[in-house]
Amino acid sequence: MIKTLDTKYIEDKGNGTFRIRFRIPGKKLYFSKQISNSTIDEAIAIRDDALKELEDKGKIDSNMKVKDCVELWIDIDVKIDNAGSTIDDKISKMNNHFLPYFGDKKMCDVTHMEIQKWIKLLMEKNSMRPNADGEVKKLSATTIRNVYNIVRAFFTWASSEDKGNVINKTPCKNIKLPEMEDYEKEILEDEDIEAFISFIDELSVQNQCAFLIPLFSGLRRGEVLGLRWKNIDFKNKQITVAKSFSKTKSKGVEDKKTKNKKTRTVSMNDLIMTCLSKLKEEQDLQKQILGKNYKDSGKVFVDECGNQLSPNAIGNRWRRFRDKKLTKHVTYHGLRASYASLLSYYNVPLKDIQELLGHSDIRITTKHYTLKYNDLNNRVYDITNKFNK
Repeated sequence: MIKTLDTKYIEDKGNGTFRIRFRIPGKKLYFSKQISNSTIDEAIAIRDDALKELEDKGKIDSNMKVKDCVELWIDIDVKIDNAGSTIDDKISKMNNHFLPYFGDKKMCDVTHMEIQKWIKLLMEKNSMRPNADGEVKKLSATTIRNVYNIVRAFFTWASSEDKGNVINKTPCKNIKLPEMEDYEKEILEDEDIEAFISFIDELSVQNQCAFLIPLFSGLRRGEVLGLRWKNIDFKNKQITVAKSFSKTKSKGVEDKKTKNKKTRTVSMNDLIMTCLSKLKEEQDLQKQILGKNYKDSGKVFVDECGNQLSPNAIGNRWRRFRDKKLTKHVTYHGLRASYASLLSYYNVPLKDIQELLGHSDIRITTKHYTLKYNDLNNRVYDITNKFNK
């Protein structure tokens, strides 16, 4: 019995010339090669080697489940060049809002129509946490758009020929999204800051420092926690912002460079300087009491044994104080926005505010931080009314 050769994907052009060409189904991976002065057996060997190589490259295929592809995307793309907090946020949003609907579907089965229906379902979904008044409301348009942007990035990766290469095209095109609400972040204005200062003696010295530094020097939470005593220049009343501390599920504990990778110097007012001086005295006394049992890392914000405070600890302390004493629902990060808006209100140039905040792009400063004080109309009235005689 004569054995029939498997010549699939091989075209015999005659005179020892063969063309080998194929594409892996459902993939954008392909192979094309023409060889001369060869035999059919040599052509088969070249074809088989090429098939094996491309199949290895194309182990991710369009039939894999969405949840498996998301996990792969997180591991080989998201975790490469993102901060731990960003990675945690993407994982959380995918797990809470996307995978419950699509996790067990095949990648090739997710359509534009299903993504649009999913957006509608999100618009009817309750938020996972109550608002400042204790009410549970529907997911905000901002949250839905943030979730969708992550999902869109995932499908863009999955459909990119030089990245995921799982599907031929993304289902996330021309999706209609809910309109953004007309919402403005709350900040502390002059009278709010005066109210805050009136309650400051009720706080521990450590909390005073932790709340005053973002409000009057504009540091991010991670930058506050990344401060070391060597960064505090009491003589010149300056703080050098060199590191940012973070603690995330994805990357654990990190002392890393600031967000824009640059060190900056900011001034501290007398109130901050006084509080930091008191905190230094308290820490020095605690070192004497505990001796070798004190973990001296040189950090400013530590517990009674010298262990680093966590970002959540600082955030929770601020929320408890705010809810008990203040009328505005200003977040801890909102203290930094209050600082920027305060400078803008008193005519500090925008470029200077950008540098003090450590923004790499002035558009971020303009869009998110220099918020208007509520007395704008009164100020305009005073300016224009001076001509009324």
